[in-house]
Amino acid sequence: MISHKYSSLSKGDFLFKQGDFGKRFYFVVSGALEVIVKSEGSDTFKYSKTIDVNTYFGLKSNPAEARGDNARVTSDGTCEIIEFDSQIYIDIVSKTQLSTCEQKVEFLIRYVPKLRSLPRRLIEDFEVYFQKESVS
Repeated sequence: MISHKYSSLSKGDFLFKQGDFGKRFYFVVSGALEVIVKSEGSDTFKYSKTIDVNTYFGLKSNPAEARGDNARVTSDGTCEIIEFDSQIYIDIVSKTQLSTCEQKVEFLIRYVPKLRSLPRRLIEDFEVYFQKESVS
């Protein structure tokens, strides 16, 4: 099995807060999250964005870097997410980089048990984020 964490958040729960150290890849299975980014050194907001179901986020272009922004992510309601540590994410990419879409989907279903309960189409959409270009 591949090490991952499955979390269920209630309305108002924080996935992470401003200043948290983070090197994770998140995939929203159900529900929605709100991302709020404050201007550095200020209480004013640069922007607010909703992250909906079937969306991924985290791991900037270089996953070895920590999240250095002032974002906080909170649940808009009941929300379920799957999260992977950046090294696990890189390992999945390495093990599947020469695989076809079908092979990646089978790999993810086999080694990430929570994905087994999701519709196959969703996993097919999800697998495209496990590409070498995503971690370079």
